[in-house]
Amino acid sequence: MKVQKWPRLIMALAALALLAALFQPSQASAASSYLRNNSSSYAPACDAINCPYGPGYLVRNGTGFTMYCYQDSSWRYGNGYWTNRWFKGWVNGLGVEWVPSNYVINQTRVNRC
Repeated sequence: MKVQKWPRLIMALAALALLAALFQPSQASAASSYLRNNSSSYAPACDAINCPYGPGYLVRNGTGFTMYCYQDSSWRYGNGYWTNRWFKGWVNGLGVEWVPSNYVINQTRVNRC
């Protein structure tokens, strides 16, 4: 008896479609965090929490930021409000830095550092 190849092909395509659906980016990663300063073209990023030596870097608005964890520390004013929450994370093109929470857009849930 001759086995037709079409049912196997359809099953293989269905399996590929299922795998593709499983590995789609989630909504959280699709709306990833980025840095934004409403009164300037640059947001601060620092090697150490609190920016003890001033902003270590001024990062262009829209730069991607992957949040790792947070810590509450010194107060900082920016984008119209005060905050004492600082995020540690990966600044695209720069590395691991600390950023005041009021400059991080599309914040995701992270644990305390």
